[in-house]
Amino acid sequence: MAIGRISGPLLKANLLREGVNLAFETDLLYLDVNNSRVGINNASPQYDLDVTGTTRTPGLQVSGTASIGNVQFSGSTISTTANTLVLGTADNVVYNKRLTIDTIDITDNIISTNASNANIEFVPNGTGTVEIIGNTNVHGNITATGNITANGNITIGDADTDNVTFNADVASNIIPDTTNTYNLGSATKKWNNAYINDAIVTQANVGDINIGSSTIQTSVSNANLELRANGTGSIVVDDLSFKNAVITSTGDLTLAPANGNVSITGTGSLKLPAGTTAQRPTAAPGKLRYNSDTNSFEGYNGSNWIVLNGVQDLDGNTNVTAELTPGANDDTIRFNVAGSTIVDITSTRLNAPKVTVDDIVINGSTVSTITADTDLNLDANGTGSVVFDSTLSIKDNTITNLTNNGITTFAQSGTGYLKFAGTGGFVMPIGTSAQRPAAVETGMMRYNTEESRVEVYDGSWGSVAGAGAGISQGDAENIALELIISLG
Repeated sequence: MAIGRISGPLLKANLLREGVNLAFETDLLYLDVNNSRVGINNASPQYDLDVTGTTRTPGLQVSGTASIGNVQFSGSTISTTANTLVLGTADNVVYNKRLTIDTIDITDNIISTNASNANIEFVPNGTGTVEIIGNTNVHGNITATGNITANGNITIGDADTDNVTFNADVASNIIPDTTNTYNLGSATKKWNNAYINDAIVTQANVGDINIGSSTIQTSVSNANLELRANGTGSIVVDDLSFKNAVITSTGDLTLAPANGNVSITGTGSLKLPAGTTAQRPTAAPGKLRYNSDTNSFEGYNGSNWIVLNGVQDLDGNTNVTAELTPGANDDTIRFNVAGSTIVDITSTRLNAPKVTVDDIVINGSTVSTITADTDLNLDANGTGSVVFDSTLSIKDNTITNLTNNGITTFAQSGTGYLKFAGTGGFVMPIGTSAQRPAAVETGMMRYNTEESRVEVYDGSWGSVAGAGAGISQGDAENIALELIISLG
């Protein structure tokens, strides 16, 4: 039910909210009682008076400092927290004794632009010109789209690091002021290419090449002199033609040093003439070639063409080869006799049906001596030992099983037996009862130092004489003690 009109006082003179905020139309007028703030169109006021929207007032009086955006008003001073203070429009700016008009800044005696990569243009009216009275220093580049006329002397650059670039053609002679005085280039700074229709010189220095009289030579000590033809052309000297890396002769090509040698250096290779046996040239001592029929190098010794590959006889069927097929790279050295391979060697083994070394013959799986009744000695060097099957080692007079906790077995076949010859004796394992082996077998024998007897394992450790045979001293003492006690 709507209330039309309420007459008389409705609220108390002092409305106490007791810590409860008051809102009109949610955020039209918001009273933050706890923080003593008023919000207009703002339900979360951050200031004493927080207005969201436009505030209009015919007059605003501030006793202290008023801040509007980045502009501060304090007494008779207007300042800004930003870098620029704009008075009027954005085209007119005054800041720290600087006047800004559009993109032009005027500060003291300096005119500059504040726009990135913008030009500063001086544009006279009509046929007027831009006049600069006095000396002019330019700290940068000068670009002129029209003609440049300079009266008087011209000095370009003040150091040899400065450069002059000609993009246009030179339409006049270049004549030195004094003859035979000035150079074009220098010993350290030379022109690259010179395109001249007709050069008349007494001596020409082109790059590192000196041309004078009838001599062409390099100016740099120990430097090469290179002659190169263009395109498909060749360099022709008498009967020799040079093209790329090929030397062609109209006849025989002869290298004839007076007293020295013909040396071919480098890390590459020397390719010899190659052909079949039928294509052999007229024989002459010293000729070398590659025979494509036999896949071997050959040379003429004055009477025969002999094979130069490795070690071979005249017909090549007895030889030593490093690979079976040329180019196979099987890394196997073969000793061939009469066309059959007798021995071959790889990086891991020597394969031969029979090997004889002094008085020792290795044939199949047998190593024996040639001379009858001669000992075969296997001796290790220094502190080494002779090892059999990676497990049994013999050093001096000691046989050692190299397998940890391994069992050394001396076996016989049939009714054979083990025999220890000589007149001395043998020492069996000794130890206390606590030192008996953990792994036992029937028939295991040892000397017990604790019981002073030889004992054997037969399901249990007992005397070697059996259950009714002799006893140890300790057993005898125990029996005697029992008798004394029982008999009183």
